[in-house]
Amino acid sequence: MTQKQFPSLPFAQRISALVLLLLLGAFTSTSFAATNFIVVVVDGLSEETLASWQSPTNQLPGLSRLVASGTHYTNAYASGSGVLPVWASLLEGRSALGTGTFSDENITESAGPRRFLPIKPHHHSLDQSSAVARALAQQKYRTFIEPAMVQAGKPTDLDKFLGNPKSSFAAFIAGPNDLNSARIFEARWATIRELLAKNHLEHNTVVIVTGVPAKPYSEDSQNVASVAFKPFNGQRGHLYDGGLRVPLIMTAPSGGEKTFSPRWVVTEDITATILSTAKASLPHADGRGRSLQEDDDRAYYVWHQPAYGDSFGEPASAIRKGNSKLIRFYEWPREEVFDLRTDPGERNNLSGRNVAQQKELNELMDAELKRFSAPVMATNTLFPIPIRPMASGIYRLHARDAKVKATMMHYEPQPHKNTLGSWGKGEDGASWTIATKSAGEFIVEVLQGCGSGNGGCTIGIEVAGHEATFIVEETGHFQNFARRQVGTVKLPANSTLEVTVKVKKKPTAYVMDLRQIRLIPK
Repeated sequence: MTQKQFPSLPFAQRISALVLLLLLGAFTSTSFAATNFIVVVVDGLSEETLASWQSPTNQLPGLSRLVASGTHYTNAYASGSGVLPVWASLLEGRSALGTGTFSDENITESAGPRRFLPIKPHHHSLDQSSAVARALAQQKYRTFIEPAMVQAGKPTDLDKFLGNPKSSFAAFIAGPNDLNSARIFEARWATIRELLAKNHLEHNTVVIVTGVPAKPYSEDSQNVASVAFKPFNGQRGHLYDGGLRVPLIMTAPSGGEKTFSPRWVVTEDITATILSTAKASLPHADGRGRSLQEDDDRAYYVWHQPAYGDSFGEPASAIRKGNSKLIRFYEWPREEVFDLRTDPGERNNLSGRNVAQQKELNELMDAELKRFSAPVMATNTLFPIPIRPMASGIYRLHARDAKVKATMMHYEPQPHKNTLGSWGKGEDGASWTIATKSAGEFIVEVLQGCGSGNGGCTIGIEVAGHEATFIVEETGHFQNFARRQVGTVKLPANSTLEVTVKVKKKPTAYVMDLRQIRLIPK
């Protein structure tokens, strides 16, 4: 199958002829000639997921056929870095700012005390009472919403309808990510395709594969800077492109010629396209998507995350205008500016380089946040509070929760760092306050990185009159982190204690990067 790319042609010429005809509802193979839609929303979608579907060893011919044809949008973004904002934008037809649904809260016992209190998430209907379902119903469309993947062999309302269709339809179905789920969905998709073919619906049904940004890397993957966060920086729960970009494919069940479009697309544009094709509309305009039949004239787009996302994503807002992107962080106040054309991995922070441009981006973002009355997080008046053991009895002392006593070393919040870094002075150190529950002996484990030529510093970790000492080992890069058990300490019961880390001997220019300390019951 040939692949074509149309980087400079107008959209109507870029998109494949097959899909364009589908979008315009030009098929007449059924008594109700309008275009049908099936939207597959994959939780944790990435290019790696698509590659896995197409691997011959995985035996997923149906899903492989879906991703091997149609139009691939190479500049597609989710409306937010989490499950809730994506589903809300699809079913309400508006941006996350418009729906008021933001990144999923991920406050767990391992997250430690946080500086802000969680926001109360908005609730949106994931059924026939959603705004999109109501709008489509007025145009005699049936809407089917399956936010939880159905096991193969269990007929759904959509399957029953496709056995005897009496109107046009739009279906929103949760899809697979891991291979086992993909195999289940493969069987489900085979049933849908069979019913579409039986009722001559294959050629007036558009299939859209999109999703939620890729799931977080495993903790071990995050510990190796040379592996994690590629090709984009960050991951789900972050407003770097790694937490926002998603593959987007628009095709037909019967396949077609594979083409590529650089058009800038966000989640709610999918909904706008469906509504436009069905000649349906929503009663509101704020934050609505733009149909793919409209001109590609989006000037800028704003994301807002007034919450803690997956993988300790920070509360932040972001704006993209052209190839320029600005992210404003709230917990660790700073601004980062990137040129996505030359730096798609968002590693080269240009903040302060072009003051006029940075000011314009901030003003545009502030105006958008004000227009939607975007919520902000309230300060946690109880912060900081002592770190308590998890259910497993382990104390997790994260770098971000340390009390830093230093003139040079500091917490570096970037997702590929997330560490106490720039540790160039031997007198610098840090501490954590813990509240013990049970007495006992604990193994001291550190998560440390050290660049070549800087190993050899002696470190002491002290608590309750006990000390574990170790010599820093080189790991090849300061952000290549290695777990090491470096000694034991004894903790008394029901006590508030200070855990300190300090340098005892420093023969090199830099000490190490320290991401985490764990005290593990022996």
